[in-house]
Amino acid sequence: MGFKSSLVRYEDTVTEDELLKKVEELNADADIDGIIVQLPLPKHIDPEKVTERIDYRKDVDGFHRLTWGECSVICRRLFPLRLMALR
Repeated sequence: MGFKSSLVRYEDTVTEDELLKKVEELNADADIDGIIVQLPLPKHIDPEKVTERIDYRKDVDGFHRLTWGECSVICRRLFPLRLMALR
């Protein structure tokens, strides 16, 4: 048992379009189970746009809004609401 990983590295001059196209390519690749985007991104790239483009089923970091939605449902089942209110 193990896993295969690969690193895709770009210079700070990468365009937002180039990065988004790579995310789409990784989303479409059935051999890819998870995607991590190293933040912070260069100032000219919108990090929310990039993290939202990742297929939520492949979002290892859990930044996608659908991942947060699933987490909130699961967390409410695991922790009584009163305990959550104490946070």
